[in-house]
Amino acid sequence: MFISTGTLEPLALRKSAATVGMKQGGCDLHVPYTGTLTPQAQATLTSALRRLMVQMRYGTRLKGLSVSAEEQVLTVTPVASNYAIQQWLDSGELMAAVDLALRQARGSATR
Repeated sequence: MFISTGTLEPLALRKSAATVGMKQGGCDLHVPYTGTLTPQAQATLTSALRRLMVQMRYGTRLKGLSVSAEEQVLTVTPVASNYAIQQWLDSGELMAAVDLALRQARGSATR
């Protein structure tokens, strides 16, 4: 019997379990996910998220962005003014951008 080790689980966020750690000049958004996040998909997600965030309200204040994944938790760390971060969190724009970027990255997870 042959079992493929190349099978990739589809990506899905568990947005209801997301947590935020605020810090001066940024935050850490921790979002549990299910599925397989390949390095290529993570790079696609980071690129798409950066593009989406620049287009958001106060997006010109984005100074940096990092995305990491460890133990089925996606950590998004935008660097911007505290005002912009708070606006993105309060309005739900940050989570919506992460969700949209993940959908865009799903395609690269299956390649």
